[in-house]
Amino acid sequence: MENMSEKLFLQTVGRTIRLYRIEKALTQEELGGRAAICYKYLGEVERGRANPSLAVIYKIARALDMDVYEVLNTSADSPEKELYIPKILCLLKDKEAPTLRCLLKVIEASVELMDRRSDEIR
Repeated sequence: MENMSEKLFLQTVGRTIRLYRIEKALTQEELGGRAAICYKYLGEVERGRANPSLAVIYKIARALDMDVYEVLNTSADSPEKELYIPKILCLLKDKEAPTLRCLLKVIEASVELMDRRSDEIR
């Protein structure tokens, strides 16, 4: 049985693959076809339940037009954070100033509350 750090690593790599797949508007079937792997196996990889070989990681990375190191990068800011900011901006771009002011207050209050809870946990 794998230890917890291995499990977390596999889940993080899988989440990275899923996020980039979604960003490129591909289904699991489409990405599996491009990578020449079974889409069901790709689903297992994305959920962190499979331990793909480097060859499979290479195929997935190539199918996503990425480098292998991008798929394997498990640092805290990558890749999820990079995906959320543009999506948030896209949601807000057509809103009127009063709506944006209100949303800013909601975001500020939410961040403050999350920071306080984070401090309490420490």
